[in-house]
Amino acid sequence: MPFAPVRVGLRRALGARRRDIATQFLVEAGLLGTVGGLVGTAIGVSTVISIAVANQWTAVIPPVETFSAPFIGGAIGLLAAVYPAFRAASIEPVRALQR
Repeated sequence: MPFAPVRVGLRRALGARRRDIATQFLVEAGLLGTVGGLVGTAIGVSTVISIAVANQWTAVIPPVETFSAPFIGGAIGLLAAVYPAFRAASIEPVRALQR
């Protein structure tokens, strides 16, 4: 994202508060982590079922792990975005728009 500081600076110049910027970053990261968890779970379950069918096995997929994976992905996304979100929120609008 080469233009991310400019977008943050523009939003701040238009009146967005630091809290708004941090919230935006955290929500985006949480959604990306959740979608990543969903896609990864779908690929994993599909792979297990495909291999089981090809070998005439019975596929055993524990529902607890299957349903919790997207939430774990979202939590990891949130944790990974805490520092960048607050760092982006602290950018002054003038400094970000100087590029």
